[in-house]
Amino acid sequence: MFQRILLVIFLIGAVALVGCAGAKPKPTKEAKELIFAKYENVVLYDFQVPEESPAPQSAGLRVSEYAETFLKKYNQKVPIFKRISKKKEGMVGPTLIVEGEVTEYNPGSRAKQAWLGFGAGRASFAVHCRFIDAQTGEVIDEVDLRSIAGVTKVSTVEEAIYRVGGHIAKYIYRGKTMK
Repeated sequence: MFQRILLVIFLIGAVALVGCAGAKPKPTKEAKELIFAKYENVVLYDFQVPEESPAPQSAGLRVSEYAETFLKKYNQKVPIFKRISKKKEGMVGPTLIVEGEVTEYNPGSRAKQAWLGFGAGRASFAVHCRFIDAQTGEVIDEVDLRSIAGVTKVSTVEEAIYRVGGHIAKYIYRGKTMK
């Protein structure tokens, strides 16, 4: 009987943890305001990786590529931008620039994952993201986005980078459509 009670408590705790991990970023401005509504184009610059960071220089490139891929997928379903690119040249109309830097890079520990399980040794990745008006150079919004790789499977930092790219794209999409 005692084992069943512990099992139920464990399952409830696991469901609560999984529910918290799925939280989506929302724009920091007023919910009624579409902060990216006037922009027709998006330029995603590579994220900077500080020299003291354990992250490889390619991490900044990969997160911007993943964000671009996700944003293009959203744009296929609901066309909200005329052009999404990594280069500013040739952009006509109001353009949103996305840039930032890597603030956390933790590859995790396979030993902890194997021996302890239950999310121990998970990989994580975080960025500080700035959204800039290309015409004025004004910073419109800033946000810190973080992701922790899978709880139930072997996690890699590449999975966390992929998720952060998705969070960036979702943030832009919500700032344009509020969906």
